[in-house]
Amino acid sequence: MGVLYNLHAFAESTCDTTLKALQKEEKRIADSIIAEKNKVKDSIISEKYRREKQKKDSLNAEYDKLLHAKLLWIKEIFAYEYGNQSTGIVIKFINTSKKTIKYLNFTACPYNRVDDPVIDNMGKSSKSCKLIGPIGPDEEATYNEDIFFFSNVVEYYKLKNISVQYMDNTVQYFNYKDILLK
Repeated sequence: MGVLYNLHAFAESTCDTTLKALQKEEKRIADSIIAEKNKVKDSIISEKYRREKQKKDSLNAEYDKLLHAKLLWIKEIFAYEYGNQSTGIVIKFINTSKKTIKYLNFTACPYNRVDDPVIDNMGKSSKSCKLIGPIGPDEEATYNEDIFFFSNVVEYYKLKNISVQYMDNTVQYFNYKDILLK
């Protein structure tokens, strides 16, 4: 019986050792699979990031190209109520030329919410304005006036007679619809 017991103990010990070796090998294989899976996942993420970055860079380049297609842009223009009987104006311009702007002249015309021109309490239907620079290349400038128009029915403004005088005294004229960023 002693020999049989020793044989049984030997077999049990060998099975335990083999089982531990198999478990160790199984863990190594699982870790290897997880590592490969992570490499593939990282590669996919990296490729996706690279494509997204490439797309973003391409869109930025296209935007920059379109932005510089004109020498001047109106980034934003809006009316706001100021007090009981007056309306203010804010206009943000972007100088996309290579020259510095000395003066930016324009005429603002107010409109009500049904798209009719507004005549203010003083009988005026437009106002001439001058934004004084310098406004360097790729710089923004804001024209802001609180009491701009004596009427509280102004919904929005359109600009006309837009001209830019550069520091070299050359003058450039612009059409409102052509330079309004939408």
